[in-house]
Amino acid sequence: IQIQRTNTSYSTYGINILNNVISAIGSGNGIKISPGNMTGFTIQNNKINTTGNSGIGLYMQNLTNSIISGNNITTSSYLAHDIYLLFSDNNIFLNDSLTELWATSSSPSHGLVLNNSNNNSFTNTRITTQTGMNDTLLDGTGTNYFTNVSFNKAKIQFVAGSTATLFIKWYLDAAVFFAGSPLSSVNVSGSNNTGNTVFSQLTNALGYISTQTLTEYFQNVTGKFYEA
Repeated sequence: IQIQRTNTSYSTYGINILNNVISAIGSGNGIKISPGNMTGFTIQNNKINTTGNSGIGLYMQNLTNSIISGNNITTSSYLAHDIYLLFSDNNIFLNDSLTELWATSSSPSHGLVLNNSNNNSFTNTRITTQTGMNDTLLDGTGTNYFTNVSFNKAKIQFVAGSTATLFIKWYLDAAVFFAGSPLSSVNVSGSNNTGNTVFSQLTNALGYISTQTLTEYFQNVTGKFYEA
């Protein structure tokens, strides 16, 4: 599936790509959106499989303010990344599964590539790649966010000279019980590694506080920086 606008003076808005089974052979992409002024898309519940060289599962260029959810993407050749974002900002990714099967590091493929893309959030996503490949490759600029994402922390790579940043966040659920019974109005607090309070809440009638979203660390080309 290819969606392309050659006149970038206008925007393409509100296209839905839903519930498809997409198989691409040769160098074909599963879904390709490029270039210029695409916004408000919904890409949901698609099963995408590519088997050819440079066959990217989902390629997004200049796509903004869109929702990508519930997609199952598998690629199995070189330079065939599962998802590639280029100049794409403010998109929400939910419950996607990315599987990269190529295992020859001299011609790498990656689960997710973020190239000059900013403020994209990935939540409850799973990224699986082979030995020698990166779960995520970051290039250029942009700040992006992982929340409750299943990935290998050792397989995040930044291109030399990149100023991109990736934040790693997790959910926390907490409850207070005594002798098997919930306790209400009990304060539950959490602090970061420098002792600063990150959250403080009272338990409800069932003994729980609301789910917290906490930053573990952010990472850039120079290293990891834990919540302070």
